[in-house]
Amino acid sequence: MLGEQIAQKARELGVNMFSVCTMEKDCFHTWHLIESHTRNNVYSVSKSITSLVIGILTDRGILNPFEDSIIKDLGVTEAAEDWENVRIEHLLAHTTGFGKSFLDIDNEDASAWEEADYMRIVLRQPLVYRPGQKMVYSDANYYILSRIITQRTGRTLQELVREWIWNPLGVSGAAWAVCPLGYAMGATGLFLTVEDMAKIGTMLLQNGKAAGREIVPSWWIKEMVKRRASQDPGGRDGYGLGVWVRTDTTAYMANGMLGQLIYISPENGRVVAWQSCDHGIGMGPLTDFLVQLDQEG
Repeated sequence: MLGEQIAQKARELGVNMFSVCTMEKDCFHTWHLIESHTRNNVYSVSKSITSLVIGILTDRGILNPFEDSIIKDLGVTEAAEDWENVRIEHLLAHTTGFGKSFLDIDNEDASAWEEADYMRIVLRQPLVYRPGQKMVYSDANYYILSRIITQRTGRTLQELVREWIWNPLGVSGAAWAVCPLGYAMGATGLFLTVEDMAKIGTMLLQNGKAAGREIVPSWWIKEMVKRRASQDPGGRDGYGLGVWVRTDTTAYMANGMLGQLIYISPENGRVVAWQSCDHGIGMGPLTDFLVQLDQEG
């Protein structure tokens, strides 16, 4: 079975994988490779979930990511120059104009930050590039999205995700890291089981539906998977609106630090999710192996 092949390859590559869950032909199968917590931080897979909420809000006419300036949305007047040209779509695609990645609570010492309001930290950053010019991957982009969601709805991202996505999918016990003001980080800090990840992937595979009910509009998923930016000098790896896309496969992925993955293959009707805590170099080859298996059908 597919999961067994992935597990075996992970062992060969020395990947410290906790578990893998696959969905094929409407059947879920989970393999637990090593003992771990049931629910783990999926890191930047969180970004894909934030994008799903943006899609629902867009479909309901509450915001327009392709037109809305974030300055007007947040009502901020103290931002650095050029921020008035940043739109929500730039945040989603990491093409805001930042010169570096920052606001990463997983790798930075947040206790050293001088501001409890992280938005002030973000908006003081100068924009090195024109919005839309260059992709610079930064958690700051998705934290701003979390704040925009609350500004538009009066509710937090974590509340809306629970109502609009977790409850319909049967996801329970999910938790999200928040800033000192109580806003979900948006970019990271989401704790899920590997089965939860597979449920999300299956909903995406089914064009936003679960049990015949629309959870996320199908047109938004099509927008998410369009290649909009890339940091890859080789040109293979690209980014859409919260998901990774590659030129060598029609599948798309939600990826997280230390080896978290949701892999959605519309061509083969297949979903793969895995959780890991891997600091080595094996995760790239393991993902390539998954793409190869997918190409073989």
